[in-house]
Amino acid sequence: MRNFLTVAALAASTALIAVPASAQNASLPSSSKGQIDATALLIQPATLQGLDNLDFGTLIASPSADGSVSISANDINSARNVTVNAGSLVASATAKRGRLVGNGLPTQKVNISSTFPTELVNQDDPNATMAFSGSLNSDAADGQVTIGATGVFYIYVGGTLTVKPNQMPGRYSGVVEVNTDFQ
Repeated sequence: MRNFLTVAALAASTALIAVPASAQNASLPSSSKGQIDATALLIQPATLQGLDNLDFGTLIASPSADGSVSISANDINSARNVTVNAGSLVASATAKRGRLVGNGLPTQKVNISSTFPTELVNQDDPNATMAFSGSLNSDAADGQVTIGATGVFYIYVGGTLTVKPNQMPGRYSGVVEVNTDFQ
């Protein structure tokens, strides 16, 4: 026990060595600075915008029978399914499903609703129409998606177009509206 006290007393006595005032002033800096990092977390606002239009490509109508052409919202290759009487494909490269991109916070829930036109209208003659029914990809079709780790999500649009015999030639179009509500 005595050895312990002696060592402790020795340690205490060496710690109490006095430094002369002139030496204290010489070792203190005359100026000093501190640093911190300035940081920010930038979060993009919740948005949805269209990237690619739903494009059925070029069709040739049958002179005698109804037909249809469909593009699945779930088909990554945008393959067209054409009934026998719908005509023939002239430019397969132009056919593609529609695509929208959205962003928000990872794991955020997004409610989705859509409005599809019931027909596409000929841009040269508004009296000429083709029946249309649309659909969203299976991830969005149930009305809600969860944003993944990247903060980005996609909604794909497909549909079926009914082509009547001797359908009036021209460019047909309509507006598909997709609404999102970020939770």
